[in-house]
Amino acid sequence: MAKFWDEMTYHQKLEMLRQEMSRVHTFIGSLKRDQDETWEALRATRSEIGKITKDVATIKALWSDPRKKYSRTG
Repeated sequence: MAKFWDEMTYHQKLEMLRQEMSRVHTFIGSLKRDQDETWEALRATRSEIGKITKDVATIKALWSDPRKKYSRTG
């Protein structure tokens, strides 16, 4: 291929542009896959945090607080 853009034939220019567009398309596809993986990891993490929060609330509700044991007497 010629060194400078102005020295290239239209066929060479189109081929160079096609190669660049293919490279950009591959790069965008890679970014999209990374984004999808990150989103799925975030969703799974939020789900696990929700389960932990629910378990903590259940334990707190079932736990007998010694300070409350005698608070209603008297």
